[in-house]
Amino acid sequence: MNINDQFVQHRESFRDFIYYNCGYNKELADDLTQDLYIKVKEQVSKGNYYEQGKFKGWCLWMARNMILDYYKKENRSKTVVISDEKYNFIFTDCKEIEENREDEIINEERFNWLLRGVNRAVEQLHTGQRKVFLMRVVENKSFKEIINETGESQNTELGRFRNAKINIKKKLIEFKMAI
Repeated sequence: MNINDQFVQHRESFRDFIYYNCGYNKELADDLTQDLYIKVKEQVSKGNYYEQGKFKGWCLWMARNMILDYYKKENRSKTVVISDEKYNFIFTDCKEIEENREDEIINEERFNWLLRGVNRAVEQLHTGQRKVFLMRVVENKSFKEIINETGESQNTELGRFRNAKINIKKKLIEFKMAI
């Protein structure tokens, strides 16, 4: 049985697998199923598939990787960049802020509001969190450099940085609600 016949035989299984793993989005499942077919054809033509009776499993493995790649790409596109002379850093997964963006562009007023909010949020951090956050983001230091400078353990500094980002995001949401 050739590859086309095998793919057609299992096409519904592939589409259902993708459908259930993509949040029940029919259009996305159809698109990724078509992409899967193209990828399968490419891989077979490159000689990366050897007939061992495991075609369906091999295709499902590729479909899983395609779904993961899709969501990684989707998350990368949800990034808010904040930059000025004092601070220059990136927040990801700021969905509360992201949802209010019009036409994917932050206008000047919103940017200034966001920058003021970030400045206030950073000022309100605990001393350790603020120090690690500013060293990492503003001064662009590696965690090794931060650890050498502070004398704390790596886990402590990683935790402080993570908590600083979480607290800044919470503060930005609070500031947004106060407006």
